[in-house]
Amino acid sequence: MVVLPTTQGLEQGALGLALDPAFSRNRWFYVFYSQTVDGKNEPRRNRIVRFTEQDGRGTDETIILDNLPIGKPGP
Repeated sequence: MVVLPTTQGLEQGALGLALDPAFSRNRWFYVFYSQTVDGKNEPRRNRIVRFTEQDGRGTDETIILDNLPIGKPGP
């Protein structure tokens, strides 16, 4: 449905997926994930985004919450 740049490791990556209560009408779904730093496997931030399902794909990405705290590995 969507491909997102996520980090891998610790408690990071694709963290949650939810359908809007009115999904059958508005086709919205929400994703909670850890975004990477410019294509590296380095955590940047957690965020929640909303997509509209259209023909089996997520379109119209809308950021709902951004810059949520993210745990980073220690030295």
